[in-house]
Amino acid sequence: MAESAGQNDSILWRLRPDLQFESTATAGRYQVRNPVSGERFELGEEEVFLCQALSRTADPKVIQVDFAQRFDLAITADQLHQFYQDMATLGLLEPMSPAMEDITPAAADDGKQEHESYRWVFFNPNRAFAWLARHIGWLRYVTWLLAPGIPLALLVILYNQPQYQRALEIFADPGSHLLFKFTLGLFISNLFTRIAQGVAVAYVGGLVEQFGLRLEFGVVPHFFVGKSIRAATRPPQQRLAAARAAMLSKLTLFVSGILIWRLTYQSGVTLSSYAFLLGHLGLGAFLFIANPLWWGDGYVWLAVHLGLPRLRDRAFQVLGLYLRGRRPPAGLAPLEKYALVGYIVASVSYVLLLLCVVMLAKAVYLESQYQGIGVVLFLILVAMVMRWWLYRRTQKRQRIEARAQARVEAQTTLRAVNSDQSVGRQPARSKASLAAMKPIEDDPQRHYRLWLIVLALLAGASFLPYSYDVTGEVTLFPTARAEIHAVTSGIVTQVQVRENEWVTPEQALAELSAWQQDQDLAVTAAAIKRQQAELGLLQHGPKAEAIEYARQQLAAAQVRARHSRKVRELLEPVHQQGVVKALEYEEA
Repeated sequence: MAESAGQNDSILWRLRPDLQFESTATAGRYQVRNPVSGERFELGEEEVFLCQALSRTADPKVIQVDFAQRFDLAITADQLHQFYQDMATLGLLEPMSPAMEDITPAAADDGKQEHESYRWVFFNPNRAFAWLARHIGWLRYVTWLLAPGIPLALLVILYNQPQYQRALEIFADPGSHLLFKFTLGLFISNLFTRIAQGVAVAYVGGLVEQFGLRLEFGVVPHFFVGKSIRAATRPPQQRLAAARAAMLSKLTLFVSGILIWRLTYQSGVTLSSYAFLLGHLGLGAFLFIANPLWWGDGYVWLAVHLGLPRLRDRAFQVLGLYLRGRRPPAGLAPLEKYALVGYIVASVSYVLLLLCVVMLAKAVYLESQYQGIGVVLFLILVAMVMRWWLYRRTQKRQRIEARAQARVEAQTTLRAVNSDQSVGRQPARSKASLAAMKPIEDDPQRHYRLWLIVLALLAGASFLPYSYDVTGEVTLFPTARAEIHAVTSGIVTQVQVRENEWVTPEQALAELSAWQQDQDLAVTAAAIKRQQAELGLLQHGPKAEAIEYARQQLAAAQVRARHSRKVRELLEPVHQQGVVKALEYEEA
């Protein structure tokens, strides 16, 4: 196998002097511990020999010969350099010269650079946080009240279901008031969390040099404190303090918001609605950031407790080796390999699922609330996220290219150091080496092509069919006017023409309701029947049956009159004597 000339150069790494090697119960296996980060790695005897060989020589040929004599195995220069690169990625090796500092992988907490776009630094809050840590540091004991506070808040929700459902219905009604309260709630929640993180880190002796604002995903405004406050380069105590403060502050907002809502919802004040919203925002934010599958405080807490500050980086490296068909480092135990691969697969799946759900929900909501304008707003949000993603990829590519050039310059500098040691002088760093440390300018043609692709995608999305309704007030100014009227008045029930449709003079434009005319016809028909009956009576006179019936009625009336006369004659003398009441006499 031919080896490149570059691979035959001296090795640019050396073993870190603070590492501690410990033998394990398994023969030929060792554990190496990083006392700064607390990480532990299990290595084989071959890996330990290659790492310790750097203490004796930096010549790869000498190391290859010693390795072959010790283990009766051959290792190529390419394999040797790749092994040392992997060990440097794990933090077990350090650069031999200052020119190699840029090659060492850095692990900022979120990949942000100090002067990056989408990020604005306001001031240095270190003195303010240090003062707060000295004077209100005792408040950390108050967080123990969350143990009974969380069950109490859940019981309040459980035993106040009617009021809780009513509050949810009020907030389910979209409007400008809800948008204002939601924005204010996010502002308070995020600011409170960042202040708590800054005070917690300052309390354990950390520095919080920055306070500012950044746009997450190019859209969501988000406060931040400190420069890489969750970075793997910070001591584990500071990383745990930052993660713990963020999660406890969210739970504090949840408990406080629910209890304040319960105490004030009957008074009808605005405070109850704000407390209700703030409590739910705190609970939702806690469930989101506490999930270790997302790059949040829950992940930082898990990584520190497992002793793996670069958990995601290691998982991505192992997965990348498997995808390229290469074997992961032999120092990783089989269980650890599968655990890292399973974790990164679950994390990527969760992020993609969350992204799809959020984008779909946002698209449906905007389209249902604002119709065509909502679709335009959604496309604008997608364009902003795409721009942020392309910017991040560009920055990452620039850093990779800068490190590659710095590696070449470092090799040149190291050879110059070795050649100048014989005359006892220190070489100055070349201008080319300094230039290699600077960010590489982006290719204008490539940037132009990326923007063309984005614009083409947006233009194609604008032609996607979607249902919409035209709303709002309009005023029509026709070029020619014509008087339109109906023979009779009535209510229009159906329009038989559409907008912008030409009509003819004899064409029916609308259909009127006939209920009023039907009612008039029914009333007229009833009157005609009544008058026809009266006319027939006048023309033909009464019938024989009617005359006989009238005679029978007259005879019955005469009989009743004679009976009443006899009763009156019998009761009149008795009535005069007062025996019969006046009412009975009058009835007779």
